[in-house]
Amino acid sequence: GVFENPSVDIYKPFDNDILNLGETIEFIGAVNDEKDAKSSLSIEWSSDLDGILHTEVADEQGVTRFTINTLSEGEHTISLKVTDSDDLISTAVINLTIIQLSNAVT
Repeated sequence: GVFENPSVDIYKPFDNDILNLGETIEFIGAVNDEKDAKSSLSIEWSSDLDGILHTEVADEQGVTRFTINTLSEGEHTISLKVTDSDDLISTAVINLTIIQLSNAVT
């Protein structure tokens, strides 16, 4: 319908995941909007510790994905914000902990 907020979900990583510092992490989310093409929605992945992580638009199926291995050590709140052409915003949030694992193979 008109003036409905877009939908947004984070599929990976999982909420409350604990990951190793320097590990390559895959982020996958999905966005949708009743009115706008999925690939036209504005996307912003961010961390409250590291700032904006990724802003490329989603594909035609509404999938947004990227990998990163530079997240800081600590407890992150990861947000995936989607904005449609009516400036309606929806945000999905997960918590992620990055730690230096003592037995990690480097």
